[in-house]
Parts: sequence; C-alpha cells; structure tokens
Amino acid sequence: GYFFHLNPLPPFNLTVTYAGKPLGRGTGMLPLDIHSVYVPSMDTQWSALVSTFKSMNHHSPDLLFISPFIGNCQVVDRLLGSGSIHPKIIYVPVNPLEPPPSEAAPDFLAWWS
Repeated sequence: GYFFHLNPLPPFNLTVTYAGKPLGRGTGMLPLDIHSVYVPSMDTQWSALVSTFKSMNHHSPDLLFISPFIGNCQVVDRLLGSGSIHPKIIYVPVNPLEPPPSEAAPDFLAWWS
C-alpha cells in the first residue's frame, strides 16, 4: 500500500512510498519512493498532503492509519473532508491517559511552531 510520511519539523517534507506484496514464492519487493516534496512551511506541507492524497488512483483504500505524532485530528479533517477517497477502516490512536468519554483535541500546529 501507499505510505505517506510527513516531517513535522524543518525541513518540512512529504514523501509517498509504496510497499506491496509480490506474487510468487521467494520474491521480494523493496519499498519504492514514488513522490517527494520539500516545502518551506507546514501549511504548504499539509496542502501538498491533501492534493497528493486526492490524486491517488485508489478511491477506497482498505486502511488509513494516522500517526499520533502529526496531529491526527487535523489530518482526518483535511483528508476526508476534501475529496472522494473514503477508506474502509480509519485507525486513529488515542491517548490512553485520557479516560472516555472526555474529549481532547490538541493543537499540533501550535505545538510544532
């Protein structure tokens, strides 16, 4: 599948790699770097993420995993609210120190700036 890597600290970059399972016994497939973008700011990085995500040729990926290190609340809002790509499963890690039903929405843009 596709892996989107974001660097939350300068230099801001977005890298998309593809790692698949090859057919046949005894064959291997290394992750392939498909797209890399180096941008001057985090806002530009997030815009590049949304446009790259929307340009995928898979309209219904099986899984979208959001890393807690990049601001999962904002990523889900920006990616899923702006296009026709709808993952079947969205895995969003939560803080185990926050007991349910409390709500917490950290501001990662302020944290990393």
